[in-house]
Amino acid sequence: MKYISCIIISISIMMISCDQPTSQPKSSTNQSKSTAVVETQSTQYRDITIDELNTAYGNASYILLDVRTPEEVANGMIDGAQHIDFVATDFEQRINQLDRSGNYVVYCRSGGRSTKACQMMQSKGFENIANLEGGYLAYTDSQ
Repeated sequence: MKYISCIIISISIMMISCDQPTSQPKSSTNQSKSTAVVETQSTQYRDITIDELNTAYGNASYILLDVRTPEEVANGMIDGAQHIDFVATDFEQRINQLDRSGNYVVYCRSGGRSTKACQMMQSKGFENIANLEGGYLAYTDSQ
């Protein structure tokens, strides 16, 4: 009976441990004012607000990337932005052509695609990336 109990316990422990991921990327949120810092491995990108874009980033040298579709861009975009469509087949190729040491602020319609674009950029070694919280909708609402 003890032998069967030991086997059942051993199998249960193995099944439980197989369900657990072996490693997860480090993820922390550091709230400084309203800026969240998202860390994955050794690189990071920041979420910035419209106010931060207009003040701190307004005085800095950065490249504004609009990752919306051409149909969305046809309805307007933030002055000075470069357009690279996130859903286009050549998105990754076009991102690879950018200077990895440059300063980038990425935005989409509401923040979902730009978050994914920031994650892709950081995985490719981009050093200074910011995601515009709320995207173009938040920008137009603030105007």
